[in-house]
Amino acid sequence: VAARDAGLPLPAALVLLSPLTDFDARGATMQTHAARDPMLRKAWLDRANVWLRGSGPPLVSPLDLDLHGLPPMLIQAGSEEILLSDAERLAERARSAGVEATLKIWPGLWHVFQLHAGLLDASNQALADVATFIRARESAPQESATARE
Repeated sequence: VAARDAGLPLPAALVLLSPLTDFDARGATMQTHAARDPMLRKAWLDRANVWLRGSGPPLVSPLDLDLHGLPPMLIQAGSEEILLSDAERLAERARSAGVEATLKIWPGLWHVFQLHAGLLDASNQALADVATFIRARESAPQESATARE
């Protein structure tokens, strides 16, 4: 978003693995999945939120930003993670802003399950999907935010 707003060249694509997009923790799965996600705890995010809000960064929660003109996104999340709502809402907001957004929810999996590549077939497949997504877009010419608008 900062690169777009500055008129800088944007990447050809964005890949978001289990993204944290709402530091105000408004997503339903922050509560409903609290006991289901073995990799991430809401209390950790609450501590990060206190630190981030205290330092005052302007671009903390992508769900609160204008997403128009961003590159195509591949968003992956596990069905059991507390950030599932963040991923779903980001995909909706991006699409509403005219951004190509592909959301893939992996059943039975947790926060950043892709780290288990080599151990889980689903992790291997998720990373293969990332590679396919990037390859399909890497030859596309880079555009500035002004050219995209």
